[in-house]
Amino acid sequence: MNIKLALGLTVWLTLVSGAWGADIPEEARRHSVRGRTALEMGQSMGAYREARLEFAKAVELAPNWADAHYNLAHVQAKLGDLNGAIASYSRYLELAPRAPDAQKVRDEIVKLEYQKERLERESPFLRHQAMLTEGGIGAGIKLDAESGAPRLALIAAGSPAEQAGLQAGDRLLAVDGKATTGLREDEIIKLVRGEPGTAVRLSIQRDGWDRPREFSVPRLRAPVGRFLMSPPLADPPRAGQ
Repeated sequence: MNIKLALGLTVWLTLVSGAWGADIPEEARRHSVRGRTALEMGQSMGAYREARLEFAKAVELAPNWADAHYNLAHVQAKLGDLNGAIASYSRYLELAPRAPDAQKVRDEIVKLEYQKERLERESPFLRHQAMLTEGGIGAGIKLDAESGAPRLALIAAGSPAEQAGLQAGDRLLAVDGKATTGLREDEIIKLVRGEPGTAVRLSIQRDGWDRPREFSVPRLRAPVGRFLMSPPLADPPRAGQ
């Protein structure tokens, strides 16, 4: 059943029933309502960032609440966090595989994956941005103009890369034992990125070192830095019962 709320613009919120809305902690519902209210009050980037914080808290408190993941995916996509949106939509499908909109969400994931692949292929800077989202390490990668060797770039403050001691300009020789020689930037980034919270092993050579050193770097669980994309959304957030 759909209800329509208006506050300068039209927002559709879907009420779901059955197991998806059952046994949800009251505090999780509270954060979900706060997130939807942030969107009702304005569709600015600031409003989407506030909503993301609320929906992320709802997911933390009710990790098996399908609609909480859907809502989080919605705002992650709007903020340009393509990897986060893909992960959240995928989790929604895991929890609600027979949802009426399951195929529509699967199609949305395909769209987001295509946008991500195209951006990473066509824009070096946005390839760096991909390393600032969930699954990245908070550092970009750039091929040296003279040697063609991949080097770390754009180390984000407070990121796992910085905390591990990596520095901009470090040469990246291998990722989990796979040599980076001859690989494109997007191919190397795909090797470095992975499941949020897991660690990736990097072989690093720095000027002044007599031999490479190994670094184990945890992948981001939450994005760092700014996001430049605002891709289209599937549907606005939904409310639980």
